[in-house]
Order: sequence, then structure tokens, then C-alpha cells
Amino acid sequence: MYAHAWRDSGARALSFRDLTSQLQGLRPAREANRLFVNELEVFYYLRFADPGHVVPLPSIDFAREEAVFVSTGPRSSTGYSIRVVSVVEERGRVVVTLQQRTPSLADPGRAVATYPYRLVIFRKVDKPVQIVWPGRP
Repeated sequence: MYAHAWRDSGARALSFRDLTSQLQGLRPAREANRLFVNELEVFYYLRFADPGHVVPLPSIDFAREEAVFVSTGPRSSTGYSIRVVSVVEERGRVVVTLQQRTPSLADPGRAVATYPYRLVIFRKVDKPVQIVWPGRP
């Protein structure tokens, strides 16, 4: 119990960049929570995630930065999206908290297949990265 209390304390916000816009047109066919540790992993994953779609790789300095890619998989309308709530460095880990927006009757979006995802970059801190989606199984 003490280890958990120590690991989860000392939280401070970690600045991040959202490079999602640099992957325009990507359609990841599967749900994913991925931490990339080098450019080769990004290259192969993005080619596997959407075969046949060639997207230029964003510029990431893996010597100094870490990259987290999250995807919900295909969704039925434009009412779905993902928002990065926070990236927090704690004593024993980095926590990336996300929120999935779902359509409502008041704002259903347009009925068309969408592929919500985010590519988030932050300073490398050599700690395990945990991805959290509150309210999502």
C-alpha cells in the first residue's frame, strides 16, 4: 500500500504536444493504447493501422521525447472524439488521462464512419506511462 501511495504522489503537470493533425486521413481500424519508443515502431504501427494509406511521419525526437498513440477504433458518426485531459508526472509514473466524447441526442453528429485518435508527445522522463480513460471499460 505504501508503494502505491508513494508512486502516485508528487503529481505535477507535464507539458505535451498534440501531433494528431500531422496524421490527417489516418483511419486506425483497431482500438489502441500504444507507447512508441522509436521511429521504426511509429512507422510500422501506422502502416499496419491503416494499410495502403501512406502518411508522412511527424517529427519526434525519441532521444528526448516519448510518443503515445490512442485510438478508439471505428465509430459511426462525427459525434465521437478524444480529448487529452492531462499529462501528469508522478513520483513513479506518467499518467495520460483521456476523455472520449460520445454523441448525444442534442448533438448527434453526422452519420459517417470516423476513426478518433490522438498522438501525444511529451518530454522523456524514464518512468512507466499509464493511459487512463475514466468512465470507459
